[in-house]
Amino acid sequence: MNWTAFSIVLRESLEALLIIGILTSVLKKDANTTRTHWMFLIFGVLAGIALSLTLGMSIMFLPDALPESAMGYIDVGFPLVAGLMIIHVMWWMHKNARNMTSDLKGQVQDAINKQSLVSLLLISFLAVAREGLETVLFLSGELIEATSEKLLNLGMQIALAVVVSYGIYFVLQKTLGGLHMKWFFRVTNVLLAAAAVQLLYTAYNKYQYL
Repeated sequence: MNWTAFSIVLRESLEALLIIGILTSVLKKDANTTRTHWMFLIFGVLAGIALSLTLGMSIMFLPDALPESAMGYIDVGFPLVAGLMIIHVMWWMHKNARNMTSDLKGQVQDAINKQSLVSLLLISFLAVAREGLETVLFLSGELIEATSEKLLNLGMQIALAVVVSYGIYFVLQKTLGGLHMKWFFRVTNVLLAAAAVQLLYTAYNKYQYL
């Protein structure tokens, strides 16, 4: 079991579910919500997932597109960038977590009030795409080195992490009525910190062989 990959996907999937839950809660409560609003919200979510999958597949094909001499630098660069990006995400969340829920709800409510379906689509697309792209970049080192067997194992671990994250989200919704984003970020920052250390250590080890 690749615990770094599992914890990253678990954390990012849970955040994506929480964000989608915030967006849908506004639609459920507003009397002006129509089926078209729901369709555009869902299209945005699906588009964000599709973009993330496309980036992930593109990274997997990099070894075939680049000269072998460049792969050593790629092997160092991807985990290094991913580790530094995780640190940046932790800093950003610490700064913005308090207002994230109210900001998202305000954006969705404003889109409904203005009957701006495109705005609703963009809000859901950007929210999901951000989590998906972060996940792909965090796992870039794993993706670029994946053989058929490793890719199968990684895919199973990703699927398991997504299922577990949904289970956690479902239980939280039923027992606590959800989870405040501020507390979510505080708790899951532990997972991100561990993943960042692992990625930076991997980059350092691979740098020794350049």
